[in-house]
Amino acid sequence: MLQEELIALEQWCQKETCFLTKEMENCMTNMMEKEREYAYRSKNMDEGKFMKLHKASLAEIQKEKGPSLEKTVEMQRAMQEQFALLKQLSKESTQKEREIVALKAEEIRSAEEAKCKEHWREIETKCEERLRTLEKQQELEQENRRTKQRVVREVVQADSSKNKAEKIKREELRAGKIKCEEDLRATKIERKEERMSSVKRRKEELWAAKKKLEEEHRAAKIKREEECRAAKIKREEEQRAAKIRRCKERMSAVKQRKEELMAAKLKRQEELKAAEIKREEELRATKRKHYKELKMSYGSDAYSASSSYRKIFGDSPRYSSSPSRMSSSRTGGYRSLSVTRTGASSLGSYKRAGRSALSSGPMSLGLDTLDFAQSSVLNNEFKIIRTNEKEQMQGLNDRFAMFIEKVRNLEQHNKVLETELVTLRQRQSEPSRLAELYQQEIRELRSQLEEAHGEKNQMMFERDNVEEELQKLRERYEDEVRARDESERTLKAFRKDVDDASLARLDLEKKVESLLDEIAFLRRAHDEEVAELMNAIQASQVSVEMEVAKPDLTSALKEIRGQYESLASKNLQSAEEWYKSKFADLSEQANRSNEAIRASREEVNEFRRQLQSKTIEIESLRGTNESLERQLREMEDRHNMEVAGYQEAIGELENELRTTKSEMARHLREYQDLLNVKMALDIEIAAYRKLLEGEETRISTGMPYPIPSSVSSSQSYSYQSRIYTSSGKTAKKEGKDEEDKQEQNAKSESNPSKKADKQESGDVNSTSQKN
Repeated sequence: MLQEELIALEQWCQKETCFLTKEMENCMTNMMEKEREYAYRSKNMDEGKFMKLHKASLAEIQKEKGPSLEKTVEMQRAMQEQFALLKQLSKESTQKEREIVALKAEEIRSAEEAKCKEHWREIETKCEERLRTLEKQQELEQENRRTKQRVVREVVQADSSKNKAEKIKREELRAGKIKCEEDLRATKIERKEERMSSVKRRKEELWAAKKKLEEEHRAAKIKREEECRAAKIKREEEQRAAKIRRCKERMSAVKQRKEELMAAKLKRQEELKAAEIKREEELRATKRKHYKELKMSYGSDAYSASSSYRKIFGDSPRYSSSPSRMSSSRTGGYRSLSVTRTGASSLGSYKRAGRSALSSGPMSLGLDTLDFAQSSVLNNEFKIIRTNEKEQMQGLNDRFAMFIEKVRNLEQHNKVLETELVTLRQRQSEPSRLAELYQQEIRELRSQLEEAHGEKNQMMFERDNVEEELQKLRERYEDEVRARDESERTLKAFRKDVDDASLARLDLEKKVESLLDEIAFLRRAHDEEVAELMNAIQASQVSVEMEVAKPDLTSALKEIRGQYESLASKNLQSAEEWYKSKFADLSEQANRSNEAIRASREEVNEFRRQLQSKTIEIESLRGTNESLERQLREMEDRHNMEVAGYQEAIGELENELRTTKSEMARHLREYQDLLNVKMALDIEIAAYRKLLEGEETRISTGMPYPIPSSVSSSQSYSYQSRIYTSSGKTAKKEGKDEEDKQEQNAKSESNPSKKADKQESGDVNSTSQKN
């Protein structure tokens, strides 16, 4: 029955371990699916490659269950980090950032390789130390067995006083055990603090490196903006200087043409003035000539003068009405006013000339009258006629002077009209010439404007093309920056997960070590109790010296231990093989990554050449930087919005990771509880085994068992309840047992066989309570 119960318990433990391993695998698959969803959301990782890595990692997890699970997760994360770094390197655009990222990738790769090497060295050293400790434990167990045998022999010969010393020793052992546990806890706490401090230092170093990179990026950005601004200012200054130069040239041309027109105008005015002066001189010459002829005619003969005057000028009444008509006909408008003014001035001059002429005329006539006076003495009639003629001559002279003045006024008026006509013709001709000049200049300006429009359209077309190319480059640059930031975030998250997993692994290893130590200690205590029972049985059966055939449990334990050692060696060998294969795969991936880095460097060089050619074109289009800067601001705002959305998604994924971690911790706690239950069941099985051994020894010796069946059955059924009782109840039971022992010692004198049986039952009860 007990063997069947043991088999059932072992099967149940195996089922529970399989269930826990399946739960761990499910948690890992959920974590990998979440990571795949995160990578698919970020749209920066190739889904096929990610699924291949995912399938490979699941196959490795299925192959290597148990202790190799954490190693596979760590190696998978390292592979993902390297893949992210390679992807980040392939997507970098600018020279400096790619060089920095390449250096960083090489450093990270070397650091990861060093870490892997150090990790495997630590694992190897730990395995070696574990083997050494196991060998030492076996040696110590052998020595303990020898010492126990020696002690058993001494106990057989010793008295009851030695039992008290053994109790004291047990208490000392318990105190030592408690002290060892406290020391282990203190060492665990110290190690945890050291690891946390190392993790903090590492985080600080990473944060400082990130800040340094951000500062370098900002400085490069500021430098580029300053260069763009300086080029823009230079371009604007050149454009302004060109505009000013063109305006000056045009103004100088316009001034030159105006000067030429003014010179031509002045030349024409001078020619007109010279012609007017010439005409005035000709008119004056003609007037003088007529005046001389008139004077000669007056001096020669008065009658001939009067007759010639009449012949030339006609009768006075006929001319008396004409000036009034002419004067009446010329009294209207602005021109008539100007003529009358000039005519009045000329009239005064002619009056003065007429008076002077008349004043000189009478003097000559006076001489003639003196000549005629001598003859007039003879003829009075001739005097009367002469006086009448004189009066007539004066009237005629006055009329002639008036007529000359009118003629002069009319001539001047004609000249004024001619000058106005000439000026009007000049005005009509000059605007036509100016219009031709202006139209010619307008045609030239229009041709220049059309050429400028053509150049502008061509430049706008080139600018649009360059803007499109620049927009593509900016988008590519932003994608690269976004991918780099996301890869840095994922790298940080993976590093945190690696640190947490390593800490959890170390904690579990420590727990396993502590549990193994406890198992060893319990085995020692069990062996000591078995030895005590054997000593008691030997002491109670001194008369009979027969070797009892014990059950072959030690051989079974040895077989089980050998199986576990073989499994451990197989696991170590498989881990070493897995490490070698993974190291080869990583070396191949490193070679591939180096080739990818070379290809990316070649691409970088090509992009650099393209950038050089594009910068030459961009320098001619710096005037469009303002619109591009506005677009950049809008894109930065959109980028910030997208980054905020991605950060929210990252926060949700981190929360999901926390929940999965909490579930893993809960499963680990359940596993620990199950292990504790298993330990309790193992202890119970050991107690049943002891009872069976005692029963077999009793049957083999043939002695009657003093304890009734009801008591034994109640004891077997109440054993589990005794194990889980409190310390107060156990203390009370120990007190009762001590009282029973005292009573048994008192009754031992009467019945030694009963004393032996009671002592055996008391020892069994004490061992069950201690367990």
